[in-house]
Amino acid sequence: MRRPEQLRARALLGVLVALAVALAAAYLVHVALGRQGLLGFRVANLAGLVEGAAFVLVFVSAMRALRALLRLPSSTLLSFGLAVPPAAVVAARPVPSVDASALVQTMAEHRQVVVEEEGVPVGIAGIVPDRLLAWDEVVKVDGRVALTELRPVLASEPLVAVLDGERVAGIVTQDSYLSVSWGRGA
Repeated sequence: MRRPEQLRARALLGVLVALAVALAAAYLVHVALGRQGLLGFRVANLAGLVEGAAFVLVFVSAMRALRALLRLPSSTLLSFGLAVPPAAVVAARPVPSVDASALVQTMAEHRQVVVEEEGVPVGIAGIVPDRLLAWDEVVKVDGRVALTELRPVLASEPLVAVLDGERVAGIVTQDSYLSVSWGRGA
């Protein structure tokens, strides 16, 4: 899974490639039309408009292809990498970690709880009614991963555990993912 800084670098590279391809296509149209167009900078003419249309068409097509190829969010690509999704830890809702013996008391105060035995996580309670979701079944990611990388996982899983080293920083559910993605905070 990629980090925000990796998405930023790919977006900048992608835009530069799209720009280079579009400029090359506009130049080829310029040469094919007898070098009369100059994109209409000297005098507005049909050849210049055709060059400009070729540039725009190729640039937009290249951007669409690169967005799919590089699997980038549109906002990241269109901003040349300036607008990147936040790290997963931003959307992670903190959950208490409790020893298995104190589970019932803590569940009365919190919806989800990381259950530990001797300081080692064994599962998460409160996701599936009357069942402890085993720690082995929980998808875990590093907190520095870009939030948009969790979208395919959350399409099939109820949550993702976000880790800060060995410590559980929190969980990301579909609701918290959408909340942060739409700018409403965690």
